[in-house]
Parts: sequence; C-alpha cells; structure tokens
Amino acid sequence: MIFRRAVTAVVVVALLTVLLSAMYLLSQGYRYFAVQSGSMEPTIRSGDLVIVGPPPADGSYSVGQIITFHPTPGYTTTHRIADISSDGIATKGDANATPDVSRIQPGQIAGVVTAVVPFGGYVAIFLQQPLAWVVVILGVALVFLVWELARMRQKPDLSVSSDPEGSA
Repeated sequence: MIFRRAVTAVVVVALLTVLLSAMYLLSQGYRYFAVQSGSMEPTIRSGDLVIVGPPPADGSYSVGQIITFHPTPGYTTTHRIADISSDGIATKGDANATPDVSRIQPGQIAGVVTAVVPFGGYVAIFLQQPLAWVVVILGVALVFLVWELARMRQKPDLSVSSDPEGSA
C-alpha cells in the first residue's frame, strides 16, 4: 500500500512538474518544434524536439549558434549560423555539404535553440492528433484498472463463516 502511494505521488509530481515547466517556458516566449529532417545530424536528429528561446532582444547572433527560422511563410527550419554579413545571415545544416541557398534576415528568426529532447518530436506530433488524446486517456484508465484489479487480488479473504464448527 505504501509503495503504491509512493509511486502515485512520484508520477503525479513528475507530470505536474513537466506541465508547469512547459507552461512557464511558453509564457516566457519559448516554443518547441519537431525536427522532421536529418539536415542537422548528428547534433539534432529527425524526430527530436527542439526547445527554442526567444530571439535576443539586442539582435546579436553569432556564427555557430543553432537557430530556428522561417525561410518562407509557413515553413520552419533549424540550422546553424554559418556566416553573418550586411546581406543577412547564412545558415547551414550540419549534415549538408553547402550553406543554404538564400540568406535570412533577423526578422525571420523564431529563436535560438536552447535544448534538444531526443525523440520528443515524435511525442509532440502524436499529441497533436485528436485520436492521440483518446488513446492517452484510455491508456491511463487501463493502467489504473489493471493496478486496482491486481490490488484487489492481493487482499486477504476476511469473510467469516456463520457456523463456527464448520458442520452442515
């Protein structure tokens, strides 16, 4: 019984910590993106989740920083800064042999990558599907049901016979 309560408490605290941390980061201008190509491998792999902090207030970027930007409306890319000049910022994926064709302007930058969560992109994409929430809710309910059934099987039978002699 104590073990069950301890596990439940740890799981609840962990989930609340993740949820509150995510809410705080979102309120501070952080965003997340699921990586869908291997252009940044081995640093960032396809299926990873990148946590992107807001662009620097002073607009100062440096060569080597990994940024997430919008090269065209509706499209998002995460690459490393290869060069900065008066013409704009040249970017390049770590796995690419050459820099990207066009330079970007600071206004196109969504932010600077501050963390990478391995395989987190798969989870983020999954949770964006409406059916995913049905699966998650049913999965949690199933876990609690199995846990409760297992607990009920372990309870000793405390029923008392009405005939103390055991005769019929």
